[in-house]
Amino acid sequence: MDLTNFAIAFVILTFATLSIATSAIAIECYNKSSDLRKNKAGNFYFVITNTVCSSLLVLVCLKSMYNMYSVGFQ
Repeated sequence: MDLTNFAIAFVILTFATLSIATSAIAIECYNKSSDLRKNKAGNFYFVITNTVCSSLLVLVCLKSMYNMYSVGFQ
């Protein structure tokens, strides 16, 4: 595998981690304000979906990076 592929996976991993962090902050805000959660229910479900998708993306990136590292760089 090429070092470029590893770098791309690392960049995606970084953005997915930042997405999880921002989603966690948004979830905390929604949990503190029940009025906001009732008025913006669609946004709340989007934040939950974003968190789940980002978590799966982190796992895929870690597995991809491990596979590239174990094969070795050319």
